[in-house]
Amino acid sequence: MKETKKPPRRVFVGIKMPDEVARALVKLQARLGGLPVKLIPKEDLHLTLAPPWQETMVIRASQNLRKLLANVPMFTLTLRTLSYGPDRWRPRLVWATCSDTEPVVAFKKKLLKAFGVREHVPFTPHVTVARFELQDETAPLRIPLDIPLDISLSVERVQMFESPHEGGSGYKVLYDFHLSFDGLPH
Repeated sequence: MKETKKPPRRVFVGIKMPDEVARALVKLQARLGGLPVKLIPKEDLHLTLAPPWQETMVIRASQNLRKLLANVPMFTLTLRTLSYGPDRWRPRLVWATCSDTEPVVAFKKKLLKAFGVREHVPFTPHVTVARFELQDETAPLRIPLDIPLDISLSVERVQMFESPHEGGSGYKVLYDFHLSFDGLPH
């Protein structure tokens, strides 16, 4: 099927949190009362692997992603800490950070190279739980937040998402791909 060139869409690659993990993260949001934050809805909780880029040929990008994923085996992620980020003393968000496992880092590097996406900040695997609506440098002093977690999830699927338009909300899953059980093509 030939895809005609359309206006660019803002897409990214990530891992949608399974319901059980998303419910656990939503429960943790209750600890954020008193902070000027916007809570991330359960259905939008995800871990970004390749940051958003403008894409005019979404079908072709999804085919490239499918090829890239053909030999990627399932892996495990463990959420370790709920904390302020990315700068603890000037937080922009509250995040659940993950173990910095080699499969995630290697996979991310492949994605960035395949899609020609550049990342301008060091990679910290994480799930954003809330975003600050206002800059609040006193939050870490008023409400200390460094909660140990031990939430593991088996990553069996990777998604291509579309980000909402500026000021919009909600992420749309465009494509959902299974990873292989053993790293062999499927």
